[in-house]
Amino acid sequence: MSFDFALKPINPAVPLYATSLMLKHFMQKNKNEKKFCLLICSDKKHATDLEKTLKFVMTDVDDTNIMHFADYETLPYDGFSPFNQIISQRLKTLYRLPTIKKGFLIITANVLMQKIVPSNFLKSNVFLLKNNDILDIDDLKSQLEQMMWTRVSQVEKHGEYAIRGSIIDLYPMAAKNPFRIELFDNEIESIRIFATSDQRTIEKIDKIEVLPAKEFLLDDNSIDFFRNNYRLKFPTYRSDTMYEKISEGKTFAGVEYYIPLFFKEMATIFNYLPENYATFVFDKSMQSMDDFFKICHSRYAYLTEKNKPILDVSQLYLDPATIKKTIESKENYYFTEDKKPLKKTLQVIDKFNYSKIDKNAIKSFVAYSQTHTGSIIITCHSAGKALIIQDALSDFAIDSTLCETYQQLKENNSRIKLIVAPSSNYNYLLKQIDTSIICDDTLTKYKAIIDSKTQQKNTYSGNIINNLEDLNLGDALVHMDYGISRFGGLGLFLKNSQTEFIKLNFANESYLYIPVANLNLISRYTGTSSENAPLHSLGNNRWEKEKKKATKKIRDTAVALLELNAKRQMVEGFSHKIDKKSYQKFVREFEFIETTDQAKAIYDIENDMAKKQPMDRVICGDVGFGKTEVAMRAAFICAGSDRQTIILVPTTLLAMQHHESFIDRFANHPINIAALSRFSTTKQTKEIRAKMLSGEMDIVIGTHKLLSRDNKFKNLGLIVIDEEHRFGVRHKEKLKTYRLNIDILTMTATPIPRTLNFGLSGLKELSIIASPPPERLEIKTFITQWDDNIIVDAINREISRGGLVYFLHNNVQTINKMCRNLSSLLPNAKIDFAHGQMNETQLERVMMEFSEQKFDILVATTIIESGIDIAAANTIIINRADKLGLAQLHQLRGRVGRSSHQAYAYLLIPDKNLITKNGIKRLEAIEKTHNLGAGFTLASHDMEIRGAGEILGEEQSGQMQQIGYNLYLEILQKTIAILKTGKVTNLDNLLMDEKKTSIEIDIPALIPETYIFDINTRLVFYKKIAASVDKKSLYGIQLELIDRFGLLPKQLKNLIFQTQIRLQLQHMNIKTMQLNEDGGYMEILNNPKINMTNLIKLIADKPEIYKLKNNNRLEFNKTLATDDEKINFIVSLIEKIKL
Repeated sequence: MSFDFALKPINPAVPLYATSLMLKHFMQKNKNEKKFCLLICSDKKHATDLEKTLKFVMTDVDDTNIMHFADYETLPYDGFSPFNQIISQRLKTLYRLPTIKKGFLIITANVLMQKIVPSNFLKSNVFLLKNNDILDIDDLKSQLEQMMWTRVSQVEKHGEYAIRGSIIDLYPMAAKNPFRIELFDNEIESIRIFATSDQRTIEKIDKIEVLPAKEFLLDDNSIDFFRNNYRLKFPTYRSDTMYEKISEGKTFAGVEYYIPLFFKEMATIFNYLPENYATFVFDKSMQSMDDFFKICHSRYAYLTEKNKPILDVSQLYLDPATIKKTIESKENYYFTEDKKPLKKTLQVIDKFNYSKIDKNAIKSFVAYSQTHTGSIIITCHSAGKALIIQDALSDFAIDSTLCETYQQLKENNSRIKLIVAPSSNYNYLLKQIDTSIICDDTLTKYKAIIDSKTQQKNTYSGNIINNLEDLNLGDALVHMDYGISRFGGLGLFLKNSQTEFIKLNFANESYLYIPVANLNLISRYTGTSSENAPLHSLGNNRWEKEKKKATKKIRDTAVALLELNAKRQMVEGFSHKIDKKSYQKFVREFEFIETTDQAKAIYDIENDMAKKQPMDRVICGDVGFGKTEVAMRAAFICAGSDRQTIILVPTTLLAMQHHESFIDRFANHPINIAALSRFSTTKQTKEIRAKMLSGEMDIVIGTHKLLSRDNKFKNLGLIVIDEEHRFGVRHKEKLKTYRLNIDILTMTATPIPRTLNFGLSGLKELSIIASPPPERLEIKTFITQWDDNIIVDAINREISRGGLVYFLHNNVQTINKMCRNLSSLLPNAKIDFAHGQMNETQLERVMMEFSEQKFDILVATTIIESGIDIAAANTIIINRADKLGLAQLHQLRGRVGRSSHQAYAYLLIPDKNLITKNGIKRLEAIEKTHNLGAGFTLASHDMEIRGAGEILGEEQSGQMQQIGYNLYLEILQKTIAILKTGKVTNLDNLLMDEKKTSIEIDIPALIPETYIFDINTRLVFYKKIAASVDKKSLYGIQLELIDRFGLLPKQLKNLIFQTQIRLQLQHMNIKTMQLNEDGGYMEILNNPKINMTNLIKLIADKPEIYKLKNNNRLEFNKTLATDDEKINFIVSLIEKIKL
């Protein structure tokens, strides 16, 4: 019997679960022979789906390896190289294959055609490092460089290494985490696994295997071999950049298509397989080979016509005829759609009739289940989806069981079973076992893209605006005492210097050298761009005047802010009581492990909502970093207290997606959720409003339509504002009518300057989620003018790896024309479009079909800016990117890169002469800031481009620009803290309070280059040490240094000591201290915290050493020849005069 909710299959003809069960049966039948199976798939999507499904059905079988030999994910003869993770996976597979006699190797047709490195390449180029081995660092460095490893200051990716004194960090290909080797002299004392996120140790191990970082070497022999082969192949080699680079021992993008030049003879995957393997060929795989072979020849012809030196197709790929012959020489089986197998077909599968999903899908399923007597298994993307379907079936009195594991699925006797498992793609009947396999997507439109639980990376969020990690020469800095300058470098600038100095370049070619111990007096300048920073001159009082003027305004601002905050604090909010049992159940249903930052944000909102004061918190987290889950926790807590929640979103599309996500997430809880937008019918709107007023509706998700005066709530408790930068002043004014006694949660990836000001000044609570999801990669961003070849290659590169493409064209009138243009460039690609003027049915159909990969390219307006979450879409092309704002560009770029694949963003622009100056700055900022979690940094760039803005007003310039945002913020925070105590302070006292202690002791106090080589990493730790506030924080920094870089050298111990002394002196209200071999002095501030009796006695007892001048300068005249004498003297002096 057929039924009408089956999806049309794309590939393969034989469904995944049927395939996987057959392969499992085949393996078990031949278990005594230890069979190895080569599985050839037509495309990457099928290969990936097959891998997931096969691993699922094989969970109850021991000792069976399932491997997937990865595609480069580049085009033939591409100018791109695969990202490290792909090379790592390929090398891991090639290294393991010769030792495995039983298992499965999944490979796509085009990858099977690739000629690969000889099987002895890895065998002869892998080495072992283990505890107690003798290791010469120079030899190791030379060996790693020849094996194509990259030396870095901090290891984060496969194939990277770092050497810091006796500490060696390695991230071998195929390893899950990097390793840290600590030497004692030249002996390996310990090997530890550490985390890339915070560089801290996870656990100790005994040994590691080190593989090459590429599929070739760059040792002398390999370089000579390449050069000889290159000269033979390309007689005009002398002018070729590629030849020159390899000759210099360097590589280049796209080098993978020249690998045969490094070897005498290449191998194929068949050379790596055991003798008794069987081949399974899936439908359309042979056709895929033919098609790919044509593409190779087509690109070869095109590039040779342009005189690019490239290898023959036959040097890089096997031809389909040779592959077919090799397959037929061994045991082989074919899964084919036309049921005319080339040799054998294991089983014929009856599929249901195909039709589109309709609203009666559940009814159709119920009708089918009543006539079909066999078992039914429904595969679901998530537990939420399973619960939705289970509830829907129970409405028809249909019993079903949710199984947690494959073993339970086998053992449970229920007729209808649900399980969270890889999608079955479409519906079908396994006749032999009389079992139907049903895909959840054919029963409900709600589609949650959720992967299995996995450990997530954690990223230290820190003070993102004020960090010095990416400081470049010429960047603007602020010195507390001297004003705004430019960074002139870090080094031993002075003769016989025993410490490093920061060079600050001021106006009129003047400069200062600041000891690193006083880095606490320096911060980054944020207020305008570095080139426009208003530099100060040394030797005049302009800086002091400007600082005094700014401080007066800051005090006035602080008073106004405190008044505003006080009004809110005076209003009694609602203290939510959390039902721990139901809340913990909700928490356990979360499909991921929370990142550190996400867990902290959740903890913050739990505490906020338990207080009587209304919550006003900003969650700043990059696109796809888990802000929505934080909002869901808040909404659940609110509903548990019988109060209602508004989720306010900027677009209808985001409202639709949030509605589906909330329905899925809350499926197992009695919480009513609705969406209200322009797509809601009059009848739906009326019903939802009635339930809002009666209190029946717990959570309402919608656009600004929610702010209509017609919307009334019985007991509103929480407003969540998603992407607040998208809402205008009028909408925010409307929100103020709700605000006073209601909890507010604002979520944003790129906070507008005003919100950032509120958050950083402490008047809004701020939580930063800077931890990316697992295996998330930075998005490669390119800015280019329109070029047909670039666009065609970008789209083909994505489609060829089974992915989807967004093409942003923000003009509804010409969107059809753009579709036609793209169709003429890419005649084989399937294209559709979406924009905000489409009706609900059209828009929903397009978005559903795109997520189901019914077409390849979605041409859309900025309607896709928020809320579109499609893991398969990993390339976005943004036409006329110069017309978009920085936050928009960041949001749009965030539509891709939501999986473990390398994502690409192409920003198309006209001639730069036609772009405004600020437009160019925005493009430069988005190109430069491509790291994960960049939204917060981009917000600070936005402040530089637009001006930071006044916290209470709309003007975009002012005192912040004169003294820099960081100093403005620091004074503001301190002023607010003082005013909160009830003290009234004048400007002089406030400025005096901003004075920080500086210290210079003439002892070697620095971080040696031999300990931390990278200048920016040294700067970061100098800043951390200088910014320490007490012994405890200093101790934590010491532990981190020892864990990452080894035991502290003497000079660094001295720097830590200096910092401890500075903290003591600061507490004692001592402004400055200098000490050298002849003595030194201290400058004492008003109201010092010192024992005046002891000080007077000290001066009286030893007048030859101590003198007090002008009542605030204590001088000491004493010969201190050694470092120990200087240290002992200052420790003894502080001990005598402290309170």
